Amino acid sequence: MTSTRTLTIASAMAALFPAASQAQEAAPLVGFVTVDGHRMRVRTSGLQARTPGGPVVVFEAGATNTLDAWQAVFSALVGSVPLVAYDRSGLGESAWDGQTPTPRHVTGKLRRLLQAVGASPPYLLVGHSWGGSLMRFFAGYSLMKSPELSTSILGP
Repeated sequence: MTSTRTLTIASAMAALFPAASQAQEAAPLVGFVTVDGHRMRVRTSGLQARTPGGPVVVFEAGATNTLDAWQAVFSALVGSVPLVAYDRSGLGESAWDGQTPTPRHVTGKLRRLLQAVGASPPYLLVGHSWGGSLMRFFAGYSLMKSPELSTSILGP
């Protein structure tokens, strides 16, 4: 089931961005950024070579999963489009921030993380399970706060 879903998402992304495979970084970068005074682990690829106005694909893992849940999809898409995946606060290698992880809190922190790594809109949002709900909230809340943002959501 997971491999079928991975291929479906990867195929959909390849169809959306067929000519974007030139000039992207060959290997994803895994590192840490500080958001609201707390360290967060993030994996990125292709941000420096991004075409102006081109979308950034943002991955949100389900429930207690980390950015590692997206490894197969991320690897399949490296070089085709700018990518960002991260560990939410208290998961994986990201520090717990002591806040209840409400959709508003999680997506606000995601917005600040995207700013910290230099990933400006537009975004193509990809979420699994609870991550899909968070991505829907992110899209709606972001558009409410900044109507000029454009987002698309891809998920099961």
